[in-house]
Amino acid sequence: MIALGRMIRLALWVSIAGVLLIGAVNAIEAEQQNSEASSDVVDFINFDAFVRPSSPNTWLVGPADSSPPPDDEAAVFDIPAAQLAEAWTEVVGQQPRSLVLGLSEEGLQVEAEQRSAVFGFVDRISFRAIALGPERSTFRVYSRSLTGYSDFGVNRKRLARWLSALHSSLQGSGNP
Repeated sequence: MIALGRMIRLALWVSIAGVLLIGAVNAIEAEQQNSEASSDVVDFINFDAFVRPSSPNTWLVGPADSSPPPDDEAAVFDIPAAQLAEAWTEVVGQQPRSLVLGLSEEGLQVEAEQRSAVFGFVDRISFRAIALGPERSTFRVYSRSLTGYSDFGVNRKRLARWLSALHSSLQGSGNP
């Protein structure tokens, strides 16, 4: 009976070590891809023409009247669109395992990715600041898993956290 208990504990430790090893390998691969990503051309999502998949592994925030319809309505800020995009870029840079992949020429669209902690699954996050006037803007942001069918609410939760951080950073700098 004692030998069986030891075998079970050994199997458990081997399983844990395997998961940690997979995570370490994925982290190394992510670093290699991150160093290569800076020289790659980034494909920016076309917010005016994209079609959402039928899978539940995406989340979209944007103006209520936009198409496709958003899951949540975007806030309106009393700042220029370029400043909003810059603030978003800073928020992305503060998130764990996240990387800004590219910034559009006009500086209003940001493509980013975030990798999951253990297995290194990649999620893509696309942000576009929308000018509503010289000192007023809103946005569209689309987060989606690149693998799998369901995301267990990860994309929705991510955008809730990142948008909360965006609001906090803009309030901290004297903006609404």
